[in-house]
Amino acid sequence: SVLPFIISLLLSSCKANENSLQSAQLKGFPLFLHSNLGLRDCSVNPKSPLLFITKAREVEHGPLPGDDWTVFQSNHTTYEPVLLARGRSTEASGAPGPLHAAVVQDLGLHDGIQRVLFGNNLNFWLHKLVLVDAVSFLTGKRLSLALERYILVDIDDIFVGKEGTRMKVSDVK
Repeated sequence: SVLPFIISLLLSSCKANENSLQSAQLKGFPLFLHSNLGLRDCSVNPKSPLLFITKAREVEHGPLPGDDWTVFQSNHTTYEPVLLARGRSTEASGAPGPLHAAVVQDLGLHDGIQRVLFGNNLNFWLHKLVLVDAVSFLTGKRLSLALERYILVDIDDIFVGKEGTRMKVSDVK
């Protein structure tokens, strides 16, 4: 039904603030949150079942907006990372550093409710794409757009030319 989806969407934006803990376990769930982090080099997990519009080809190099990110850590199979990023603190050392899950998909294996958890708001452009994918996935594609696109080519412009000139066969080839 749509109600669990709406509840999941409302409860899933985990943005850190100055008063939030640096690390905590989400009560009743096998999920740990680490907050107030700066992240960089975001990539999309190609194995995520959530993906519909979002493509997992490139890495968004450089720092992500803000220093108030929350990342997720779990050893339970119900949590599948969707977006991964590295901590900015490893930038100075030159070593790439570990990947952290900035967006996770809860497959519902723990409590029967599927969710998508975002570690920050929708100011980051990849979050907007993943949100569209999340709505599509969590509603069983009932709220999704087709990926088909059409292009209209106006070919009559080719017949308009300078006055007194004629189109030749070589012009068309």
